[in-house]
Amino acid sequence: MPLDGAEHLPTRGPALVVSNHRSYADTLWLASHLPPFVLCGPKPRLMRDPLRRAFVALANGVPDTGEAEWKADVAELLSKGEIVLTYPEGGRRVALDELRPWASEAALSGMVPVFPIAHTGTRLVAGPALAPEGTPEALTARLRQALVDLGAPC
Repeated sequence: MPLDGAEHLPTRGPALVVSNHRSYADTLWLASHLPPFVLCGPKPRLMRDPLRRAFVALANGVPDTGEAEWKADVAELLSKGEIVLTYPEGGRRVALDELRPWASEAALSGMVPVFPIAHTGTRLVAGPALAPEGTPEALTARLRQALVDLGAPC
């Protein structure tokens, strides 16, 4: 899948990459454009299927075991200088849905930049990093608007 705005992608961590989530292939598309990263947030039910479990393992997946554990996992990964990919909608959606504030909270607590990438359906569009400032709610609102501005379907 083509990518517009590759110059905006992080080349090293710590960094938080967030994207809307349209299909199971999203992580594959993003992996083809990003340096090595850790995928945070696969649903535990995905881990029951051997094929999906293997895919999650290839993406260095850290399953979503709940809000507190997710935040601790992401904070630890970011403190180690990792690039972390997550889908703040909490699941696959055709149109951009409400974003959980977890990614914003993680970015603010680690003071790391947030890199929005919109999946439009036919291409990926990366935008400039958002600075980790303000409240989690304000950063989440800025992130959602960035995804909309980049072309994520609403």
